[in-house]
Amino acid sequence: MWLTYGWLLHDLSMTVTNGVGFVLQFLYLAIYLRYCISPGSWYAVRRQMIILFGVAGVVLYYVIFSGVAVEEIKPKVGLMCCVASVIFCAAPLISLTEVFRTQCTETLPFPFILATFIVTGLWWLYGITIQNAFVQYPNMIGFGLSGFQLLLFTVFPSKRKGDMDGELRQV
Repeated sequence: MWLTYGWLLHDLSMTVTNGVGFVLQFLYLAIYLRYCISPGSWYAVRRQMIILFGVAGVVLYYVIFSGVAVEEIKPKVGLMCCVASVIFCAAPLISLTEVFRTQCTETLPFPFILATFIVTGLWWLYGITIQNAFVQYPNMIGFGLSGFQLLLFTVFPSKRKGDMDGELRQV
């Protein structure tokens, strides 16, 4: 969706960046499907892919073939991008109750959260630079959410106390 939005804005930086990201995500997905999915998991993965490609197809069909003016389409696609970005950035928060229950952050994906913090911070600055609320605000929210998640790593250890003691005894 961000690739489509960048294309609608005629923003070369956004289009190239999201185009490269799309290709890399496609390659990652292909490798993941080839080497990491067990035969029993195919049904769930296939259903998710159908939903994903179905939504993307509907958006592209609307943008290209609806006959609606581009100026009317931009805010709708921008809003879809905003919602998707905030959901993406908030996804690790699903583990929040587990973090507080166990008083450790082992269920949080640190590299993913750190990368989200950096990337959303840069996109937030870019949104400020081009004065585009659809780029600026969801990335500001994502920056804050991922910053909060990173803060959890400074408050709680990355492993449970019992796990750390067990590791020391085994050595």
